[in-house]
Amino acid sequence: MKNAARRSAQWIVRILVGLAMVLVVAAAGLWWWSGQEGSLEWLLKRLSSGGALQGEGVRGALRGRWTMDRVVWERDGLRLVAEDIVLEWQPIALLNRTLQLEKVHAARASVTDRRAKSDEPLRPPGNLRLPWRVNVEDLQVGRIRYDGSVNLEATRLSAKYRFDGLRHRAELKSLQMAGGEYQGELSLLAMDPLTLDAEISGRLEAPVPGSGERVPLAFTLAAQGPLRQIDARAELKVEGAQPAGEVPQATATARLVAPQIDAPT
Repeated sequence: MKNAARRSAQWIVRILVGLAMVLVVAAAGLWWWSGQEGSLEWLLKRLSSGGALQGEGVRGALRGRWTMDRVVWERDGLRLVAEDIVLEWQPIALLNRTLQLEKVHAARASVTDRRAKSDEPLRPPGNLRLPWRVNVEDLQVGRIRYDGSVNLEATRLSAKYRFDGLRHRAELKSLQMAGGEYQGELSLLAMDPLTLDAEISGRLEAPVPGSGERVPLAFTLAAQGPLRQIDARAELKVEGAQPAGEVPQATATARLVAPQIDAPT
């Protein structure tokens, strides 16, 4: 009886050890394969089988440096296109439930929005938490274009982004748009009441009506509070050579309150 029990235990141990060895070999093989050229292209082809995501000129290994000539994502009238993309990341960080992107660069990006307009009022989201932590160390886009209800174009975007499980944090290092250059920082609580703390500053040259001259302006815009009730403050002043104490400037404050929307019955 004891011998039979001993033999059964030995077989169970052997089976468990064998399964562990198979898992180790499979994991090692997957790690090796993900470091080979072509593994990234293979995965993107599988992901694009539904038609929403398409990639062109894909080069690199899945766990290495990615380069892509063009990536297109389209769904329900919204189309996103990025060109000349370079991405570097740390796959080992996934073990800590963190998406660690060291570099995300694109020469050009465009957003075309042809979604149908809705008459329903916007509802503040209740939760903006992501399933994993995210850290984007270096985000750069040479030219950005938005074509939708309005048309916008910007250049030289440089930024950082981080989600630590509790807050979204973004740092805008530089952005050029409408003849101005802007910098700023933002922190947003990912759960109710979605508290915002943001500040953006910039410099631009505004045209003088009836004249060919342009006036250099500097501004700062700050916003704090929950999304349902934000306190905002704006400061604007003229830059350039001015007599001491005679620099034109203006300050404005406002409280932005979201409309109360009854929950559907």
